[in-house]
Amino acid sequence: PDGPVYEWNDIVATGTQVTNWIPTSVYSGEDEGKAGPFPLGFTFKYYGVEYSNVWFCSNGFITFTDITDAGMSNPLMPDTEIPNNLIAGIWDDLDGGSTGQVYYKQELNKFIVQYNNWPGYSSGVGPFTFQFVIHKNGKIILYYKTITGTSTSCSVGIENQTGSDGLQVAYNATYLENNLALQFSAEPEWLLAENLQGTVYNGNS
Repeated sequence: PDGPVYEWNDIVATGTQVTNWIPTSVYSGEDEGKAGPFPLGFTFKYYGVEYSNVWFCSNGFITFTDITDAGMSNPLMPDTEIPNNLIAGIWDDLDGGSTGQVYYKQELNKFIVQYNNWPGYSSGVGPFTFQFVIHKNGKIILYYKTITGTSTSCSVGIENQTGSDGLQVAYNATYLENNLALQFSAEPEWLLAENLQGTVYNGNS
């Protein structure tokens, strides 16, 4: 109740598909790997630090620093073990294989990452279609379009650069469902402007 509105903006036709997955272990890049860095197009403040790039992990999370471990096992959040500095949409042992795709798109004051039909490594987990939407003003929204199969073996949440602070939404629990929206806000939106430039003369408002 009173949560964010679910608004799916499919970017399969308008975004850029990720094709350069890099393995972080002996497994393939789409199983245990990363892609990036990708420029956000703006500066994003996350836990007090400003970033301009983002990395994608094959296991359902994105980070603001380079990924050296794809995190095959999802922990309780926050957790000081690497990887850190991340947003976990569906952090699980996933494997894009031959059916999953990831797309990204820069829009005005926001950056969208879409995991499309992305399955789990284990039979019966997924496939999942979900998005990360990073807003320049510090807001993060996760949209879950399609949750199929088992989704109770994942972590959902955020954590800081060292894994010492974070917000856990779900851990190996029944939580995710179709058409779900989840929002994190760093600060209240106390001012929104439709006109971004202009002149205010003496005596006027």
